[in-house]
Amino acid sequence: MIIKFQVNESWQMYDEVDELHYRTLKDGDVDNDSDGLKSGTIDFTKDNHYPVSENSRRIISFMNKNQTEETVICTYSPIYLMNNNGKTLEII
Repeated sequence: MIIKFQVNESWQMYDEVDELHYRTLKDGDVDNDSDGLKSGTIDFTKDNHYPVSENSRRIISFMNKNQTEETVICTYSPIYLMNNNGKTLEII
């Protein structure tokens, strides 16, 4: 599967996703300094050129085919979950 979301004026994509977990972050959920998240979490909302509205952030954890886990925080733009051919399966 492929995950695709917009960061500022470009698209960020992750492919070869085998397992996926996500949830909405409410304001105050993440402190960005001591947020309790795994080290290596990428926060795409920190340098966002657009204002982040309340409850518009998603935290997405996924594992790729090599069993490498990734965690990202992004703004709902929307976020597309697609099959390997690029067909949208779900908007999260």
